[in-house]
Amino acid sequence: MSSEAARLLGLLAEPDRLKVVAAIVLGSRTVDQIVAATELEPKVVEHALARLTSGGLVTGDRRSLAVDSEELRAAVRSAAEEREAGEKL
Repeated sequence: MSSEAARLLGLLAEPDRLKVVAAIVLGSRTVDQIVAATELEPKVVEHALARLTSGGLVTGDRRSLAVDSEELRAAVRSAAEEREAGEKL
């Protein structure tokens, strides 16, 4: 597994961060909407968003959040290229 894919999986490995990403993917765009969708405490959502944005998986600000799908595609591409290189050896 590529280090990029491992990094993104690490971001998603924590249940609260995974819930936050799922809420965003399903349409939540603000902190208040994420809190309502996940039933997590606002402080927990804020902490998860801080990690997700610093990790590059979530973009935007408190009023306009989105999952960076290009970041996900890049990780998948990197893992696929690493796998193909290993198979050629």
